[in-house]
Amino acid sequence: MTIHMLFHLRFRQPQPSIELSEEAKFRRVVNGSFAASARHLFADIKVSLAEQLQLKRLEELAKDYMSNSDLENALMSLNSRCSGISRVYSIGKSVQGVPLWVMEISDKPGKEEAEPAFKYIGNVHGDEPVGRELLILLANWLCDNYMKDPLSQNSLSRLALQATLIVDNVHLHILPSMNPDGFSLRRRGNANNIDLNRDFPDQFFHMNDDPGAHQPETKAIMRWLDEIRFTASASLHGGALVANYPWDGTENKKKYYYGCPDDETFKYMATIYSRSHHNMSLSEEFPGGITNGAYWYPIYGGMQDWNYLHAGCFELTLEISDDKWPNASELPTLFEYNKMSMLNLVASLVKTGIHGRIFSSDEGKPLPASIAIKGLNSTIHARETLADYHRLLVPDRKYEVIATMPGYKPRSTSIMLGEEAMTVDFVMDPVITPINSFLRRGWSCSLPGEAFSLVVFLSVMAVKTNGVVDGILPEELMKLLMSLATKWGDVLDLKNLKVHHLSGAMTNEVYRISWPTKNENVPRRVLVRMYGEGVDRFFNRDEEIRTFECLSKKGQGPKLLGQFANGRVEEFIHARTLSAEDLRDSEISSLIAAKLREFHNLDMPGSRNVLLWDRLRKWLNEAKGLCSPEHLKEFSLGNLDEEISLLEKELPTESQNIAFCHNDMQYGNIMIDDKTKAVTIIDYEYGGYNPIAYDFANHFCEMTANYHTDTPHIMHFNTYPDFEERQRFVRAYLSSSGNQPSDEEVKKLVDESEKYTLANHLFWGLWGVISAYVNNIEFDYMEYARGRFKQYWLRKPELLGASDDLLHVDDSAEPVHILRSKDLC
Repeated sequence: MTIHMLFHLRFRQPQPSIELSEEAKFRRVVNGSFAASARHLFADIKVSLAEQLQLKRLEELAKDYMSNSDLENALMSLNSRCSGISRVYSIGKSVQGVPLWVMEISDKPGKEEAEPAFKYIGNVHGDEPVGRELLILLANWLCDNYMKDPLSQNSLSRLALQATLIVDNVHLHILPSMNPDGFSLRRRGNANNIDLNRDFPDQFFHMNDDPGAHQPETKAIMRWLDEIRFTASASLHGGALVANYPWDGTENKKKYYYGCPDDETFKYMATIYSRSHHNMSLSEEFPGGITNGAYWYPIYGGMQDWNYLHAGCFELTLEISDDKWPNASELPTLFEYNKMSMLNLVASLVKTGIHGRIFSSDEGKPLPASIAIKGLNSTIHARETLADYHRLLVPDRKYEVIATMPGYKPRSTSIMLGEEAMTVDFVMDPVITPINSFLRRGWSCSLPGEAFSLVVFLSVMAVKTNGVVDGILPEELMKLLMSLATKWGDVLDLKNLKVHHLSGAMTNEVYRISWPTKNENVPRRVLVRMYGEGVDRFFNRDEEIRTFECLSKKGQGPKLLGQFANGRVEEFIHARTLSAEDLRDSEISSLIAAKLREFHNLDMPGSRNVLLWDRLRKWLNEAKGLCSPEHLKEFSLGNLDEEISLLEKELPTESQNIAFCHNDMQYGNIMIDDKTKAVTIIDYEYGGYNPIAYDFANHFCEMTANYHTDTPHIMHFNTYPDFEERQRFVRAYLSSSGNQPSDEEVKKLVDESEKYTLANHLFWGLWGVISAYVNNIEFDYMEYARGRFKQYWLRKPELLGASDDLLHVDDSAEPVHILRSKDLC
């Protein structure tokens, strides 16, 4: 199937030619072809004759473009002319106070419908004004052609049908100028001379992490995406002729193809634009007129990648004119060259992919569930109000569509997606069916450990079964909770309990249960842990319970209050869970080190044999049994037996200090009482005897994680603790016994720990692969696994002094760029 057949539209008729002056031709040659290779980085370097010529004539050229006030008037005039299908609103103001005007085009503008939303953004760079002009022309064209009666079957009449299709089925939002100040100043950056396409939070580097430091224009875009659920988007640029798609950068800043999880879908979208264009697909520099951003030229802080990561919005960066600032007389022809592409890209939202709504089976209410495609490690979310979702996918393929929602059983269905869009609705069953109960759900934010809470209020009717109030929780759990509350004697109303879902757990679902008491300022609280699906593949739950009880008797962690069929009730510890930042606090880090030493000194029952290697082999076999052929190849699972054996040989345990280790020392498993500074280590599912160096390795790697962000699966290995920080932790650990260790002792343990990071990467890499197939918790396990395995192969040569014959080789894969650094995990 070809894309132009999908839309029945394609430029076939001869196009009018543009007569250019000699100066314009010269400008186009230099400002076009050179920019295509350099990706605009030359914009502020006044070295070429073409640049000097353009600066000289810039004001003259700009006179024939719309000024900011002209653009505002054009939008208002168009809104008046087509008020039935448009509205104009502002998403904020520029540095200099110019409104960032948006026109929404829809048959019901401003009203919420179960339809996809698309946005076009122009003039991100002030010296690339073609996009702002073309977007005004596009809005006018849609207004003029909506509901036009196609009296004939010629291509122009069929094209008019696109206008009606888009207006009736899509909410199209057009922001002609994101950077009006830059346009007025005739420069790339905004009034603060900041490149707005480098000002967004980046997945690899943290230069833009401070929310208060973003430019007003950037903040406006970020708020916009929080308010509107956009399915797809495109920003219009100038200086080249190509459709660019994610990722735009690489983790090591090197230039190579680096596709995102939806790489195939993005290529399909980019091809829609390119092949519908007059000549973009004929590019000699960019095959097919499309390119992966990182392969072209890596950038960081870009809007495109942020859209995809933060909001699940599939955004392209469209370079629509070789000349950044052509003569205004060329604009009508440039619009004709791009019109079909702009229309087809928006129309693809309703002509392709899957669309649907999600409801609960008990009350029929809409559910803001998550939609995932098996094998594609990205998730989109249904809207909270209407529970509609719109998922772009490549046609003519089989997909397994999975819907998940906390508190509901996951649903999945297999489809064969053809050339036309498909409706895939879901009706989801609650995990616990309410019996004569009323359920209200709301979302709230709180402190670390509860950064994203689903708050469920139970208002149970006076219905009893065997003398116990029956509610929305499992009957066995309700009996256990009622029994505990009765024994305390100070609970005011057994029925008036609140259930808070605590985020951050990746193996189980964890809830805080609370009741008001006679002392109104001190509620009764317990912790309920619902075991995650498939966790029996990782450890023996009975052994874990015995470990839990034994540690509780030894004064470690919470007390076990009771068990039910699929979980347990624990004592609620009145302390706060640590945050990612806490691990880097030197005082807290020393407290953790001392507590870990205490933990390692515990005399625990069971075999004292190192469990690491047997567990790795067991998990490898599990992964092989679950994985698709693609994942088996991608992760080289067939070769990992040799890697495990190599590590076991290179990291002998005979000389190691073996102790009962926690093996999962992430910040979410550590709590602190801020008044007493008492530290508690919790959650022992992965506990067992190992070299203590392995526990250190795990903790140091976990310092690069933050599980309470929009991308919790991404570990930022560039923040791995340096030698001084690791040395400080080990010294605090050893000196907590009362004896000061020698520098040699500290260095020896630091060096041993560093080598064990390799085993740790394999351990959690395999965990991620298995979890992706068996666990329904909302976490991108597969992408997490990719990050862990990547670090293993990057660090192995340095840490083991591996010769070339020990390096990972995959002839079918992209070449691995070995990162040699003593301070990267």
